[in-house]
Amino acid sequence: AAVDRIALRNIPELDRDQRLSGQVTYVGSSSMEIRMQIHELSDQEPNGKNDGTYLAHANWLEAYFTFVAVDPLTNKPVKICPLVPETSEERALFELGALKAEKKKQARKKTIRVGKPITEEAMQMEARAEQLLNDAFPLIRMPSLADPNSILMEHTQMQNCMIAQPQVRNLSNKIFGGFLMRRAFELAFANAYSFGGEWPQMLEVDNITFNAPVNVGDLLQFNSRVIYSLPDGGKLDEVKKHSSKPLIMIEVECYVMEPEITRSYLSNRFYFTFVLPTKGTCRKVLPGTLEEARRMVERMVADESGVGKGYLCQYDFVKNGNDVV
Repeated sequence: AAVDRIALRNIPELDRDQRLSGQVTYVGSSSMEIRMQIHELSDQEPNGKNDGTYLAHANWLEAYFTFVAVDPLTNKPVKICPLVPETSEERALFELGALKAEKKKQARKKTIRVGKPITEEAMQMEARAEQLLNDAFPLIRMPSLADPNSILMEHTQMQNCMIAQPQVRNLSNKIFGGFLMRRAFELAFANAYSFGGEWPQMLEVDNITFNAPVNVGDLLQFNSRVIYSLPDGGKLDEVKKHSSKPLIMIEVECYVMEPEITRSYLSNRFYFTFVLPTKGTCRKVLPGTLEEARRMVERMVADESGVGKGYLCQYDFVKNGNDVV
């Protein structure tokens, strides 16, 4: 159903053995959250079990996925077995999963619709978007006098198209979501590379929601852009080698095109965070329209207030195994 996040916590030593592990951390009525981790194994410290294996260091890659149980005949969600957490760490992860599920529900309710009262938070976001647009005024109207270290969002865009092929379909005869993620990542990487001027390092894949399925033979259009940048870097305590390095946030949208009826619709939206590992700064991205400013603020707020975002929101709910912050 969704990818909550894939976060790089450290730079691995690829000449060492790696261990991939997974765990169900939260279960709702018909959905479940699964945490995947990759640990680097030490080649010097046996684990004491006399089985020839070694101790694992802290995980360097962590990912959260949400799956929904669906009846293959009716294509409707079905109830699944509840999860009973036993240890303090399991309870902390379960509570975190419940909190994230609740935040997703609240985010869906906060969507602005015609006839729905606008909240104070929405008004603050609108004021922030207008301020960003005011900051971009010199770049829009007087580019020769504007800050040379800034750039309009529209000038960071990239695009490609493809036909969905049958060899990448899943058991439901739809295009496998992982394939779409890979194609979106490749475009996002190229976008960050051309924007930053050096080979970027991926730090996080966040908030991928599969809104509509993709069928075999569909014409897909991927649109990528730098949604915003942090020239002075962010809080990268978990990735010390990249501390205070500039960050680039990329948004990729996947549209299904239907030329026969002159229609298109959004299938998926992807968010990627990259760091420039050796550069000291990068250009600041500014919006050229109010709609771009709103999208930029929406993403900034999501990164600042997201649960478990680590270096982007400045806090983490689960640290050091059993502690809940």
